[in-house]
Amino acid sequence: MTDPVVSAFMILAIVFWMMAVHIAVLVQRRPRLQAYCVKERAEREIIGAHTVILKNGRKALQGKCSSCGTTVFRMK
Repeated sequence: MTDPVVSAFMILAIVFWMMAVHIAVLVQRRPRLQAYCVKERAEREIIGAHTVILKNGRKALQGKCSSCGTTVFRMK
């Protein structure tokens, strides 16, 4: 028979390991927001993306290009 304290410690260790694996999987699945950079003529990842409302009332994402720093928009 094993000590109950050791058994409880082993169960907690397994639970924490499973939580760490689950969090790592969620981080990898996070979608990367991309927008077209006019300066580079390519799709680039948006840094510091936030929602803005345009003059016509539509929503868009605004942020900076990941490689050149130009302001980019992605219409929703």
